[in-house]
Amino acid sequence: MIMQINNPPNFDQVAWRVRAEVSSVLKAWGLVPRFERWRLSQDPITGMVVLFGILNNNYIARYTSIPFSNYFDPRLLIDLANKLQVQVVSGNSEGLRYAFILSRGCIDVLPTQIGIPVLDENYSNSLESQ
Repeated sequence: MIMQINNPPNFDQVAWRVRAEVSSVLKAWGLVPRFERWRLSQDPITGMVVLFGILNNNYIARYTSIPFSNYFDPRLLIDLANKLQVQVVSGNSEGLRYAFILSRGCIDVLPTQIGIPVLDENYSNSLESQ
């Protein structure tokens, strides 16, 4: 189970860097970098830290003619990983999203898809879209 954390030590700066740079990569691929929200989470058991970027699929569908499959092109994921220097996993359940693996924790083999955590209303996140 991955739980949201408010301020994982030493990961806020990495998360902000990823957020700042992901848009330029998506634009270079002709994709709209329109994110609905961001979540920074850490698994309390393994220590794995993940930044989830949830794309605004309603906006993309309404105002562009870009197929959603373009956001999951394996070459794009490799380009994102190379430019951002983090592993990137995509998913399309519960909307279009990317999981940026900021730290593997004690996991040797990473999953190919990661579910976004269900959040308690009491949690607040400094990386929430503004």
